[in-house]
Amino acid sequence: MLRITLDDSDWDGIPLVVEGKLVGESVAELDRLTALILREGKPLRMDLAGVSFMDDAGVQLVKRLQTLGTQVNNSSMYIGSLIRESKSPD
Repeated sequence: MLRITLDDSDWDGIPLVVEGKLVGESVAELDRLTALILREGKPLRMDLAGVSFMDDAGVQLVKRLQTLGTQVNNSSMYIGSLIRESKSPD
C-alpha cells in the first residue's frame, strides 16, 4: 500500500510525502499524480523517507521524475542505492 500526502512546508512548489511500498498499481498512481502536477508547471519535491520498498517500475519512475526536475529527498540508504544503481531502460 502507498500513501501520498502533501507536506505542510513553506516551499514554493508541491511537496509530496510518499510512504509505503512503491510497487505495481501504486507506481501508476504516483505517475498519474506527478504528471498532473508537472503539467501545471509547478516544481515538485518528493520526500521518500517513508518508502520501504520499490520495484523496478517504481525506481524507473523516480529516475524519470528526477530528469524532469523533481527533487527527491530523505530516501533511506536502501532506496537511495536502488535509485543510484539502477540502469535506465534502453
